[in-house]
Amino acid sequence: MKENLRVGVIGLGRAGEKHALSYHRMPFVRLAAVCDRDKDKLDRFCRKFGVKGYDDYRKLLGDDDIDAVSIVMPDDLHLDVTRAAVQTGKHILLEKPIAATLEDGKKIYSLVKDRKEVFMVAHILRFSANHALAKQSIARGDIGEIVHVSARRNSTFEGAMMYKGHHTDTHIHLLVHDADYLNWVIGSPAVKVFAKSREVILKPHGMRDTVLALVEYGNGALASLEGCWVLPGRSPFELDDRMEIVGTRGVLYLGGVCQGLSLVTDARVQDLDTRSWPEGNDGVGGNIYEELTAFVNCIVKNEKPLVGAREALEALFVVDAIDRSIREGVEVTIDYDGL
Repeated sequence: MKENLRVGVIGLGRAGEKHALSYHRMPFVRLAAVCDRDKDKLDRFCRKFGVKGYDDYRKLLGDDDIDAVSIVMPDDLHLDVTRAAVQTGKHILLEKPIAATLEDGKKIYSLVKDRKEVFMVAHILRFSANHALAKQSIARGDIGEIVHVSARRNSTFEGAMMYKGHHTDTHIHLLVHDADYLNWVIGSPAVKVFAKSREVILKPHGMRDTVLALVEYGNGALASLEGCWVLPGRSPFELDDRMEIVGTRGVLYLGGVCQGLSLVTDARVQDLDTRSWPEGNDGVGGNIYEELTAFVNCIVKNEKPLVGAREALEALFVVDAIDRSIREGVEVTIDYDGL
């Protein structure tokens, strides 16, 4: 491998900018180029960090000076951009979910399952220290057999508005986090799903305010998943995420709204992010930095990623079943056709 791994980032939205800032601070990695259709944002970023800029992802992918890419585009564009990236032979980190629809997810899986280059999907909970330690505790048998899990992932209305018009929704963009993590820690496939939703505030945008789902796993474990995308903008926290994992000999508690740093002013009380992608002395850290470091290590060491196309598609099967259960009003049995 070359002395420095040269990486490009496609999409400079909120998450894409965090990818770029993370790569920029990594040793033995060079942020070589970024891409965004917003030319003003692109120009500002390129001037600040001294990197090449493209307003078309095809041009970035055609740049032979780039070894690997982060694809941080809206969910419904993942298939087209991934297909183009595969054709150029680059290593790929694709933001979660793997796709906006199960059909697109299967197509991506077919495209990448046999390639030698690294393909990883950015399911960030696997790179959270709390969630990784909980996984180890469960694997050691500390809490015995998992009986049930209760997971909450509630976010603000402003978050939903960032993704409107891109065929994504609460179950796909929020609950897919917990679906992937529970697949990982329970170690048995989800087999049945029953779900309900309510559409009030987000109804004009074709999205769901709240989704509640009950998931049964092959080993008998049960999980209740709660996802909401309409917390008020003045909420002290942008994301209320927590999880309780109950076993036959113990229980694990993860998350909670307090992250250890609160800002109190006359205008509001705000819980500042110290976990997902906090910006510190020399750039972005936290879970996203761990995630991107893992991607780079897979390339350098020729290792299999912790979450590849198969794992990401398995999580998509779960949230697709949640969607079908809501639309059909029945319990849905998951058929992992295509895996």
